[in-house]
Formats: sequence, C-alpha cells, structure tokens
Amino acid sequence: MTYRISRGITPEERVAKRLKAIVEDLDLDLEQTGVMLARVLPHLTYTRLVTMIEAAQEEKEFILNPKKRHESWIQNGLW
Repeated sequence: MTYRISRGITPEERVAKRLKAIVEDLDLDLEQTGVMLARVLPHLTYTRLVTMIEAAQEEKEFILNPKKRHESWIQNGLW
C-alpha cells in the first residue's frame, strides 16, 4: 500500500533513503553485514529483504533498458 504523508514522502521512500544512507557508508563492510543479517534475522524478515532487493534489481534493469521498458508497455497494453 502506498500513500502520501506530510511533505509528499511515502513510507517506502523514507525507508529507501535510510537504507541508502546506511549502505553509502564506505566504512561499513557489506559482506560482513550480510553475514550478520543472515545470522540474526528471522526467516520472514530475510525473505522480505530478498524480495525488496529483487524488486530493486528489476526496476533498475527496467530504467536502464529502454527496449525492455517498451516491451513491458506492449505486454501491458500501454503502447
């Protein structure tokens, strides 16, 4: 569910910005952080993180590949 809150920022945008700030920290060892996530997170939380990353990968590919975007429009009847 996406809805706008004050200042026009959705909860998803707010979380994405927080994650961005965390990951941009060059002192953070991302591989070790991944190991710790796998150890401390419940399975459901881990699965939700994987789902979020897969959605981000698909969206990035969609943005960077105009041909794929056009094919998606055709499949969805938007073109």
